[in-house]
This record gives sequence, C-alpha cells and structure tokens, in this order.
Amino acid sequence: CNSNLRRCLGLIRSTPTHVIYHMAAELPPKYRLELATAKEIIKCIAYNLPTKKILLAKNLVKQSSYFKVYEKYKTIFFNIARVHNNPSNTNKIRINNNFFKGVVKNKKEANQSIINNIYREKIQQLEANQYEILFTDGSIKENKTSAAFIHKNSNTSKSFYCNKRTASMTAELLAILKAIEFSIDQQFTKIAILTDSLSSIIVLKDSENNNFIAQEIIHSINMSSIQAKEIHHIPSHSNIQLNEKVDNAAKNATQDGELLRLPWSIKDATKEVFNKIKNEWEQEYKSK
Repeated sequence: CNSNLRRCLGLIRSTPTHVIYHMAAELPPKYRLELATAKEIIKCIAYNLPTKKILLAKNLVKQSSYFKVYEKYKTIFFNIARVHNNPSNTNKIRINNNFFKGVVKNKKEANQSIINNIYREKIQQLEANQYEILFTDGSIKENKTSAAFIHKNSNTSKSFYCNKRTASMTAELLAILKAIEFSIDQQFTKIAILTDSLSSIIVLKDSENNNFIAQEIIHSINMSSIQAKEIHHIPSHSNIQLNEKVDNAAKNATQDGELLRLPWSIKDATKEVFNKIKNEWEQEYKSK
C-alpha cells in the first residue's frame, strides 16, 4: 500500500511514511481502524443493536479496539439519537423539488424576472388553495447549528440553535421540524413549507433514510391532524424577500434564538469523530 502511494505521488523510496499519508490526504492505518471502529459503535447505539448493551455496561475487554475507541469518544457516543428500523416514508407529504419545471432547466438559465414570476405564481396558487405558508432555513456558524422559520400570514418568526456543529442538512431539517410543530400547535389544516435546501427534501423522499430528524418530521406529520402537507424547493439567494428574511433569522439565532439540546445523527457523529481523529493526526505529523 505504501509503495503504491509512493509511486502515485512520484516520491522517492526514502520518503518517510507519515509524509506519504499527509501528501495523499489519507489517514494512517491506525487512524483508519479507529474511525472504522467508531462507525460500528455509532451504528450499534443508533439502531439499538444488542452490542449497545455491552457498550453501555462497559463489558468490553480492556485493551480491545472497541474499549479504547469507546472510552476515547464516549462524550459523543452518549449523545447519539435513536434511529427507527421501520420504513419512515409516507405518501402524506407532497414534495416538489423542481422549482423551474417546464420553464428552464436550472437556476443558471433563469434571470430574476423568471424567478419572480415562478415564485409569484406558486404563492398565488398556494394562497388560493388556502395553504398556510412557512419559510425555513438553517445555518452553521462558529461551531453552532441554528435554524429558523417564518409564517407568512402572521409574520411569526422563531429561531433556534444548539452548541454543536452539524451538517447543514441537519440545520435545514431542524427548521422544517420546528415549522411543522408550530403548525400543529396552531391547528393548521393545510401547510406548505418553502425551503432552499434540496438535500433536506431529498432525504425526506428517501424511504430508508437514517436521519432521526427526518424520521421525526414524517412521524409528526403522520400523527397530526394536518390534512394537506406540501414541501417546495425554492432557489437560494434569489431576492425572494421572505426567504432572505428567514436566512437572516437563522444566522442570528445564536443571539436571540431558543437554545436546544440536539443529539448527534449517525452522519454528524461520524463526522465529529473524523474531525477529532484528523486533528490528532495533524498534530502528530507536525511533531515528527
């Protein structure tokens, strides 16, 4: 493996091994093994597999790779969200992820006039059908995750944040979940959520998604009395006034939003462990 990397990088035989891995942007084997072990532990906890009981009871053989990795990253492992094994998809949500359908192929081919016309027609159609319209957005800033939603008719704006860095999709899904919870509290019967996050829409369409917030969104909708639910994708940074407003609300949530305690998703927990391992490897490389 090392010799192959050396040849691919055009390095001489005497090049130190740690330099080879650094130039190849690869983790050394011991760190890759550590990451692989952490991934298995994260899945065991998230899916509530039998191994989880062994981990939590600390019935692991000391000096084993599982024991060492569990002890090293237990602050992350203690806070992983449960994932449900049953299919979480539902036909109750109508999802529209093609804002420009039938007009142009994508945002690059659209000018501001086209975007305004499509948006205006969409809003008019939703209002004519008596939908309550909500805009959502998420933001990642300074190792914090924040989210916000705005209810168009009442101009109600609410924002939230948590003291951890997650994927942007997690922030976007959190905003959608909070908008749905607000709609349930207000006893809305028809809602339309407009978001510029295509990734969150895609995961909501995935019947096998393992994101706990996406699963909670679908569960909340299934259990609610909301009769019609739609989620529409809209282009970001396109001078859509309420979308720009909710974007600012999400970015400022760390100042005036509600503090939430958010557990790790499988993806976010894995990324957090990877970042810690990467930082450790970089420190080790600098010391050589």
